[in-house]
Amino acid sequence: MDIQKIISEELSVKEKQVAAAVELLDAGNTVPFIARYRKEATGGLDDEALRRLSERLTYLRNLEKRKEEVRTLIAAQGQLTDEIDAAIDAAQTVTETDDIYRPFRPKRKTRASVARERGLAPLAELISSCAPSYDPPIEKAAEEYINEEKEVPDVRAALAGACDIIAEEVSDNAEYRQMIRSLTSEWGSISSKLSGEDGDGVYTQYYEYTEKISALPPHRYLAMNRGENEGALKISVEIGQDIILNALFNRAIADYRSPAFPYMASAVTDSYARLIAPSIEGQFGTATIPQIKAAIRRAEAKAAELTEQLTSAQNDAEAKAAEAAAHAEEAAKLSKELQVAKAEAAGLTDKMNTLSAELAAKNEEIVNVTALKEAAESKLSTLQEKLQPMIEAFDTLKQSIADDSLWQSILKPFTDAIDGLGEIFSK
Repeated sequence: MDIQKIISEELSVKEKQVAAAVELLDAGNTVPFIARYRKEATGGLDDEALRRLSERLTYLRNLEKRKEEVRTLIAAQGQLTDEIDAAIDAAQTVTETDDIYRPFRPKRKTRASVARERGLAPLAELISSCAPSYDPPIEKAAEEYINEEKEVPDVRAALAGACDIIAEEVSDNAEYRQMIRSLTSEWGSISSKLSGEDGDGVYTQYYEYTEKISALPPHRYLAMNRGENEGALKISVEIGQDIILNALFNRAIADYRSPAFPYMASAVTDSYARLIAPSIEGQFGTATIPQIKAAIRRAEAKAAELTEQLTSAQNDAEAKAAEAAAHAEEAAKLSKELQVAKAEAAGLTDKMNTLSAELAAKNEEIVNVTALKEAAESKLSTLQEKLQPMIEAFDTLKQSIADDSLWQSILKPFTDAIDGLGEIFSK
């Protein structure tokens, strides 16, 4: 355990400040002296910070000492496993450390130890298994443990003794105790009542006073604790039993449908009411001031951490909102541009449609002209066919009268016309 590092984190100060303060305290210097005359060594730690540091230093050193004691005691019994050793290392308080040691602590004579002496441990183990069914039934199996010499006169006595063993095993479970302690801290209330003389009326406000443990400020607890030490007040811890029992049932009872459930429920209820609750209440009633302050500091540190995370999350959300707004603005701009483009595209489509219509009209005209051309060509071809014999006849006639100048003069216009037609048709 790095005590100086733990204190540094709890008090939110540098490790070198803690190291300097520890050295001065170990040298016998008092907190007021260090706060006033050794500020340069501690980095300016004030009286309150030094007092908290001193309290935590003492507590953590005692915790370290207690861990070593518990580790040695369990090892001496030959039962120190790696798992138990790791649990001891992980313990944050003396109470947690003692919870780990509880199953190994030499026990005075108890109802459970008497039941074990009477040979009822196997029956307790049978019930704790919470099997889906039993053959023979639990009550029938319990008959085997009836023994007048061992003061087990009947089945009822055998089952009661087995339940006593189960109740003590539940009580000795460190995990269950830590769970109950946490639930009590979260949901429980601490109350004070007048129990003796309060001559000066110093504790008047605490004669009938109740407040949730989670909300109790240190100064108020100090006053209540001082009143109890002086015999004026009686402090008690209150919490709804149902909250604890529901949590215990869920942890300790493997199967609610098992025939063993009624016996397990009875044993667990007895364990809490008779063995666990009184010791837990006593722990809260006699809790040390350093423990309370340390818990408050851890809560404050956690709250600060959560606040920082919340602020960071809010900043991220704002940044993302701004980014989203920018994207929305850009999207709106693009949307407008898209509308303009669509309008332009619609105009171009109209123009294309107009041009297509004009092109279709031109194509139709070309088709008509082509048809007319083909018709003319057909007529010309027909005319050519009809005139060809005439042309050939005139050519023959022309040749026959080639030497007759008179006929040439008379027929020349016709021959010229015929030649012209021949040139036309040849083209």
